[in-house]
Amino acid sequence: MSTEYDLSVVIPCLNEEATVGLCIQKALDSLKKNNIKGEIIISDNGSVDKSVEIVKSFNLPNVKVVHCEEKGYGNALKTGFSAANGKYILMGDADDTYDMSKIYDFYSKAVSDENISMVIGSRFRGGIEKGAMPFLHKYLGNPVITMLIVVLFGAKITDSQCGMRLFKKSDFEKIDFKSDGMEFASDIIIEFMKHNMKIVEIPTTLSKDRAGRKPHLRTFPDGYRVIKFILKKRFLNN
Repeated sequence: MSTEYDLSVVIPCLNEEATVGLCIQKALDSLKKNNIKGEIIISDNGSVDKSVEIVKSFNLPNVKVVHCEEKGYGNALKTGFSAANGKYILMGDADDTYDMSKIYDFYSKAVSDENISMVIGSRFRGGIEKGAMPFLHKYLGNPVITMLIVVLFGAKITDSQCGMRLFKKSDFEKIDFKSDGMEFASDIIIEFMKHNMKIVEIPTTLSKDRAGRKPHLRTFPDGYRVIKFILKKRFLNN
């Protein structure tokens, strides 16, 4: 029997042993501090380090790991979302670049208005630590992708690629998402807009990766894939 939660925190993970435990602890502290009945789900996408072992070491009923066999950021998130039992779902990365202690900022905004379907963060409004975002991502890739989503779908946002966002699970389940990779971040926004679901933006921050961490994002291949995906969604009605 599943347990009903107010909030499910879903974190995709691929070889993040240096930070996944810190993210979980920050999330747990934030839930407790703000009296939110919540769970934390780590969706592991094939880690070969100690990430899964670290998650299991918490040994708490509201901290669990699920395994996603199909590779891809979108696949990992969808697997985690499927396992979530909360009314709301908050997604964030396992590399500690997004501050899990700020969960309440997203949650409180969502519960303040029942008509809000998604609360998305903006790193451009909240602050980007020096060196946290590559030059091309900050001044070319993200602005271009965001502009396309704003112009083609009418979203009122400034940071379409922010990986920390919260939404109603019931609204998410109304949509059949097909994307499986990095384009999934754009797909959620586009589909929510197409279904006339209300999206609001709040400031959030981005911190620098830990030294020695290999980034999962591939600037040019992933950027091209996302732009192609957006154009197909608009002009081929996919």
